[in-house]
Amino acid sequence: MKKHIIYPVLALIFLPFTLTGCEPVGNGETESIGSGEMFEKESKSENVRLYFIHVTDGVESVAAVTREIDIGHCIIESALISLLNGVTDEEKGKGYSSSIPAETELLSFEVQNGVAQCNFSRDIEPGGGSAWVTAIRNQITSTLRQFDEVDRVEIRVASKKIEVLQP
Repeated sequence: MKKHIIYPVLALIFLPFTLTGCEPVGNGETESIGSGEMFEKESKSENVRLYFIHVTDGVESVAAVTREIDIGHCIIESALISLLNGVTDEEKGKGYSSSIPAETELLSFEVQNGVAQCNFSRDIEPGGGSAWVTAIRNQITSTLRQFDEVDRVEIRVASKKIEVLQP
């Protein structure tokens, strides 16, 4: 009888992670379990490609930088947050930059049926020309589309779909 109850409960717990392509990963913190026993959560990092702006021979393009990132509960979301954090000093020294304003925050994120739905703060709103908007869009979509779970990217600003930022 207990087996019939346990399987549906486990399915409900892990189903959201399989739908979003995200897996739970610890962060090195300790946590108490029912008996009061403490255990350390596993910390995990992985190499991902983050796409930034790079100028070569006077031509600006979106180019990949491989970076090792700490993974929270979802590698895809962690990659996007790393992109929002911008280039490192070393990457800046190699000519990389970001078109995404430094103040931009990720308000919410989920991947559902192959669509990465990103909701950003108003700081990302287009204030420049079409090349600048295209660069922002390309940085975000290129970073997210490296993951097999993402077929398409939908960009929102303060929960509103902004057509100019749509791929």
